[in-house]
Amino acid sequence: MPFGRKVDYTELLGGFGEKLRGAKRELILEGDTDYCYAPEYMGNKSIYLKFHPKTRELIVHDGACAKVYADGELIYAYQLFDRFKPGGKRIGGDTHGAITSTRDSVFFGGWAYADVSLKDSNLTFTKKYSHIHRIGVDGRKVDLVWWDGPGTESSYVGEVTDMLFSPKDDAVYFTRADGGSDIWKLDLNTMRVARAAAAGNMYKMELFDDAIVTGGPIWSGSGGAIVVYSLRDGSLTTYTSAVGRYAGSTLTNVNGQVVQYMNSLWLFSFGAVVLFRPKTGERYQFPFFRFSSSPYVAGRRSQKAYVGGTPVVAVNPWDSSDFLNGVAGLLLRFETPVPQIIMPTGCVYGLETDGKRLYIASAPQNHIYRGGNPVNYEPGRGGVFAVPVGEVFKKPFAPVEFRDSIYNWAAYNYYLGVPINGFSRKVLKVNAPAAFTMNVVVYHLWSTPDYDETFNVNLSSGWNTIDLSSYDGLVAAAPTSNVSGWTHTKLILEP
Repeated sequence: MPFGRKVDYTELLGGFGEKLRGAKRELILEGDTDYCYAPEYMGNKSIYLKFHPKTRELIVHDGACAKVYADGELIYAYQLFDRFKPGGKRIGGDTHGAITSTRDSVFFGGWAYADVSLKDSNLTFTKKYSHIHRIGVDGRKVDLVWWDGPGTESSYVGEVTDMLFSPKDDAVYFTRADGGSDIWKLDLNTMRVARAAAAGNMYKMELFDDAIVTGGPIWSGSGGAIVVYSLRDGSLTTYTSAVGRYAGSTLTNVNGQVVQYMNSLWLFSFGAVVLFRPKTGERYQFPFFRFSSSPYVAGRRSQKAYVGGTPVVAVNPWDSSDFLNGVAGLLLRFETPVPQIIMPTGCVYGLETDGKRLYIASAPQNHIYRGGNPVNYEPGRGGVFAVPVGEVFKKPFAPVEFRDSIYNWAAYNYYLGVPINGFSRKVLKVNAPAAFTMNVVVYHLWSTPDYDETFNVNLSSGWNTIDLSSYDGLVAAAPTSNVSGWTHTKLILEP
């Protein structure tokens, strides 16, 4: 197999094999995964998943290698790009997890090169396109239903960064936050694409009560926004602030996933999460995996999955981060008001479930920044594994440790924002440059502070140990006055 060996569920899960439509289901495992030519400035093994609504086969889109599989069988390798450059070298890119299913088909989008285009050994965008493909009713016929481009030597067309099926108007909506903007619409009756709303640089989406809720912008360095696009009248409502719960009131870049849980929306960003209630417009922003040295973003370039109505998201380091806060990535069960860490992982990109198992596509590397001369071969490591759903709702699988180094720590500037429930041993260690008082808060991701717990700890110079084993919730900490020099922290969590 070019992507990996195929193993039936009986071998994989010890007796959980199943028959479906008379055929034994098979799953691609991590192992002999494909090496491919992928010379983007940032490269990684991006793999995305979706069950086909008719054949029930597991569709695997290997974004980096520009290949698509159905239950382990290669069904497409971007050969439809021959219309742009016959015989060109195909590069599929990371695609940000843009994949969705409709009533009878699977659609996936992103960006692709029809061939490598170089100038002075540097990659240009003159062969780079934005695209949407459809895998038809039979699960085998693939059509290139829309494309945009190519780019120029120095600029590219907006990539497809998320896709969402709307049964209300039989359409696939998509965003183009990387290099583009706004909300776009693919009408499934006419297969025509048009701009649906001038929403700005929006990234991920969720459907809620005849409206699309989305957030942005994708890039750092500016304030964030939540946008609600009404499918009833086409109106747009934009929010740029929130009530700061141990966090600022200006929205941080909303550049992670958007999930819903119990009639509320949750939007993830740089070291923060926003609780949004669309019916009232209420918004509350909390620290969430916030670190000084390298922030984490839940759902960054990755899919989400709902298991029994509970969102499951990946919490990955920021793009091309080479400083790890103890773990490369995490899988998180986002049941509020207190989420729970499932396990440490590599960088997780694909998430899907059939109700019995949670399928996880991951790789051991984050985005690899290649600088001025990016032409290279993409590492082939990475693959798909499955976890029985019953295991997802148990205690965390393994211990994790988070580290951070904070220089000149400002008073009441809270870091961490890590959920600690489900763990038995919970210890926060602080190496203080001098004696100071630390305020520790244990809170829930809800609007009311009634159940928050807060206490002060007097720290001495050097290492200090704070036992949090009697607490459940999310923990964050900040000094009560400015601290000069370096403060180093370790949060140790063991099942």
